[in-house]
Amino acid sequence: MGARICRLALAFALSASAAVAGGQPQFTPLRSTTAPGVTVTTPWDAPAPSGLSVTDRGLEIRTFGPRRQIILLDKTGAIYGVFDPLYNGDGGKEGVIVSIRLATEQEASYFPPLKDDDYIVIEYTAGGYIAVARRGFIGARPTHCDGSGPEVVRRNIACTLDLQKAQEAENEAMIARMLVKGPPASSFPPLQDVDVADAGLVVHFGADHRTVWATDRSGRELWREDPFVTAKMKPYRIFVPLIDYVGTFGRGWFSEPREAEACADNGKEAVAIGYSSSQFGCLNARTGRFVFLGQD
Repeated sequence: MGARICRLALAFALSASAAVAGGQPQFTPLRSTTAPGVTVTTPWDAPAPSGLSVTDRGLEIRTFGPRRQIILLDKTGAIYGVFDPLYNGDGGKEGVIVSIRLATEQEASYFPPLKDDDYIVIEYTAGGYIAVARRGFIGARPTHCDGSGPEVVRRNIACTLDLQKAQEAENEAMIARMLVKGPPASSFPPLQDVDVADAGLVVHFGADHRTVWATDRSGRELWREDPFVTAKMKPYRIFVPLIDYVGTFGRGWFSEPREAEACADNGKEAVAIGYSSSQFGCLNARTGRFVFLGQD
């Protein structure tokens, strides 16, 4: 899922402020004028309390909401990101953010080196610390968690809390909260069989837009399955995603040979499948093995 999933908090928390330009979301502060000279501003327009904001390389990093989240703003006030550095992995035990500052050169030396970036040190009321890359969305683990070094290392939350796991759990929870029912299978046009000439097979799709099976030239059924279930995929956007695109590789999502090869050794047995949830992948027509390739 990569960076897209890392920024789900931004997408969900600020979707109302997103405008699409060139296919990429561009976020700007929400401001609305209700009368001449009267402007209603969002919380991030107000000055941050002392010690809860730092500016570095053109970005302002400050607390947001109940002081568990961080918001990043550029020079124009446009939003670069909003996230909880702990992804609620501590269950709130660390308390709220009490200070934000740049890491010193000595402190930064205890963490993985960064290129053209800086570490931001965040302190919580319980006394724990986290170091986040200026353009990052997750805290960094010190190179050594042996109880030595400055406070940001000795009391670093990432030494005892798996932030990567917490991030994944929080992202999944957010996705689950956003799921909708979706249209019924009867509202979709019938799916056409796919003739895989190179393999001498035909792949069929059921009226439920979930069941898939293959037959050889004699009509003998080789396998039958629900690729979504077999591949242990998780719902995204829709509780029960339905197949709404089938075909061969070569257009849109399925434009790169390596995607077909992820499904079949030579790529010739690959069938492209897209779901109504925007999830997509490839199916090996000979074995029925489905490979998840991504989602929007």
